[in-house]
Amino acid sequence: MARVVRAGALALAGAVMLMAPGCSPRPTVRAAPPVVETAGTGAAAYRLRPGDAVWIDFLTDASMSLEVPVTPAGTITLPLAGDLKAVEKTTEELAADIREHMSPYLIDPAVSVVVKELGARPVFVIGEVRSPGRVASTEPLTVTRAIAAVGGLLPTAQPRSIMILRSEGVAEPTAYKVDLTLVLSGKDLTHDVELVPNDVVYVSQSLIGDVGEFVSLFFESILPAQLFYLRGYDIVNPERRGLW
Repeated sequence: MARVVRAGALALAGAVMLMAPGCSPRPTVRAAPPVVETAGTGAAAYRLRPGDAVWIDFLTDASMSLEVPVTPAGTITLPLAGDLKAVEKTTEELAADIREHMSPYLIDPAVSVVVKELGARPVFVIGEVRSPGRVASTEPLTVTRAIAAVGGLLPTAQPRSIMILRSEGVAEPTAYKVDLTLVLSGKDLTHDVELVPNDVVYVSQSLIGDVGEFVSLFFESILPAQLFYLRGYDIVNPERRGLW
């Protein structure tokens, strides 16, 4: 089940920091919905992220086998070997690193690594939705699931113009436009895009014609207004701060 948490200004700002003016170029505009490669497409394709847990199986000494988490710093900790970088590595790459670092201690450091548990993947949903904010789930999130997790669309929402702003797993920050009416009618389910961590889903109030113009407007007007709104919620509801 998805867990919904109100996003504070720092959390949302961090999610789009790579796309903000002065931090990197404006996002590239893509007309087609993105294709996402996930853990389900094969262990070798999946790259580890903070919050994941992996099972390390020492094939010649089962007593050393253990489950370890990928820390927020992106590392795992092993007896003898200490801290090893794990984030953005495949299980095969991590196994090779472990073999190398354990070779001074074991005659035959044969090891296999499998993903035991996926950590929560945060995305941000803002705009014309009932409870804009952060959604974190250990299960894959699509656009419709993320919007449902924040209470659904407002009557003022324009489901034909939903934007996804992505900074992770792409060569440069990228904006995608999806048409949710095609999903709801069953005509084209590819528009129910599977999201990746730190995606920002923006639900507009009116139809977006020129995506390039929207991207400029987003950073100049929409994003600052959303941050102000979410920060205002923090001030008005101080009892909620500990839940973020």
